[in-house]
Amino acid sequence: MLLDKEVVTRMTAPPDEEPHVVYFNRAFAFTSDGSLLDTTYMVVRLGDHAAEFPKVFIAEEDANSKILNVEGRIIHRDGSSSRVNKDDFFSLNLSNGNLISDAFMRTAAIPDRLSAGDLVETVSLIQHSYPQMGIAFSPVDIGFAADNIHTTVQAPLAQDIQYALSNGTIAPKVQSTQQEKRYSFDWEPIRRAKHKHREMAQRNPGPTLYVSRSAESWKSLGDWYLALIGDKLKAGTTLSDTARRITEGLHSPREKLDSLFSYCQRAVRYEQVYIAHGEVIPNAADLVFERRYGDCKDYAVLLAAMAGSVGVETNLALCYRGRGWRVGTQIPVMQFNHMILHYDDQGKDRWYDATDRLGQPGITSFDLANAQALILEKGGSHLATIEESAENLMDIKGTLAPEDHHGLRGTLTLRFTSQDATEFAWNEAHVNSADMKDLMVKTARGILNEDMQVEHIDWRLEQGSFVLDLSGVFPNVLTTLGNDMYVSASRLFPNLLPDDIETDDVRNAYFFPYFNRVAIDINVNAASPLALTLHYQLPAGPFDTTSRAAFLPLLRQASDEFTHNYLIRKETHK
Repeated sequence: MLLDKEVVTRMTAPPDEEPHVVYFNRAFAFTSDGSLLDTTYMVVRLGDHAAEFPKVFIAEEDANSKILNVEGRIIHRDGSSSRVNKDDFFSLNLSNGNLISDAFMRTAAIPDRLSAGDLVETVSLIQHSYPQMGIAFSPVDIGFAADNIHTTVQAPLAQDIQYALSNGTIAPKVQSTQQEKRYSFDWEPIRRAKHKHREMAQRNPGPTLYVSRSAESWKSLGDWYLALIGDKLKAGTTLSDTARRITEGLHSPREKLDSLFSYCQRAVRYEQVYIAHGEVIPNAADLVFERRYGDCKDYAVLLAAMAGSVGVETNLALCYRGRGWRVGTQIPVMQFNHMILHYDDQGKDRWYDATDRLGQPGITSFDLANAQALILEKGGSHLATIEESAENLMDIKGTLAPEDHHGLRGTLTLRFTSQDATEFAWNEAHVNSADMKDLMVKTARGILNEDMQVEHIDWRLEQGSFVLDLSGVFPNVLTTLGNDMYVSASRLFPNLLPDDIETDDVRNAYFFPYFNRVAIDINVNAASPLALTLHYQLPAGPFDTTSRAAFLPLLRQASDEFTHNYLIRKETHK
């Protein structure tokens, strides 16, 4: 399976301190029997930090894949080499305090000493358990800077495929024989993204290739998945009786669903149990109820079964947990890592995610705001947007006064409402007070100003909001021009807006930071009292080409307001 040695040894890459992929090929093959095979070749050239490279060959597998064969080889700069085969690899179980799983990785020790210029070659052949999920590949998944990136997809002529590219265009080379058709894609080299302080960088910059069989649609994908898990949604007598007891005296479907949601939050412990195909298929509702633990799929199935027991019709929904992720909608390929419950409340979408331990009924946590979800409905599965809560707001109020000729001292109150408050509420319930104080100080500095000197901090939950009270000093936030002293929101709270967008980075405007709705009302007590007031509301993304173009002027307008200098005192001394 390994590449020809002469071909490998001739591979070069620009000098680089870090590991650099000099060859990468991902070959997918739909077979006549309906399965999907995936062969991955990767050759890494080690850089000056070769000693830090993990001395192992790694091949990944999960609940949706099985490694059929794997080999590895080291080729040293002097031409000598050593290799390992499938029998040298062992299964590495990744179970830990948060995850119970089967083997998710195969690994073999690299027997030789590694030096800069050495090549590490790995090739693996994987069979996917659920080819109906389709193919999704992006060069950023490689994990290193890389050149010579190739992808091929082949299928029997009778199983024609459809493909789409998100965030880019690449014209494939198409070759046909009497038996099969092959699509070949050659990608542009990628470089490791530089660390960005704010969240404006794209989360999945792509381009990303999506491939499925031509007969697939979001409806058929939903029907297939529902058929796969249909028997998990049945509620036994004990579960049904419990659901009726919990909702006794309640009349509207919404009241019943909210009550069941709150019960699942309290009564079921979150636990990832990925035994067999648990990463893909939920446990049966009755089993989840009996065990009192499960992951997101288990929560959703349990809540759906209990709701159905009391006559409330709901739908499971697949989505991606992680704000800023954009689903490729053109081709029906499984791109989701999370399951919640959808309820149609007389035309209004309501979303229930019981894994949010302190979340509110009917809305999701902040990291699912504006995400795409696949609502699963037999014969009618479709994509929908999880809208951001209209109540989301970070409100900052306080009073500050000049500490000296450079800084301001005073008190602030930060109020986070609705989805913005969920993560804070979860931490308040699960983190001890000492650690919570450290976390809140770090959070306040990260949101507002990293140089802020926090002298006192306190927090509280208040009617669905999370309130953070703090006092301290903001050093070096005053600007003196001539004899006048000024302050701007950009100096006081530099972290609330991302850095200025350079022309070359405009294409990266993908997702605004978590707090995209902000209200600032600060009184500055000085010789000339000042009310520093700034309110802005910006879309949170993700953005396509059209919405990105509309977003950038709004961002620049807010940035202009942030950088405006307010006069707070006229200096009379020389």
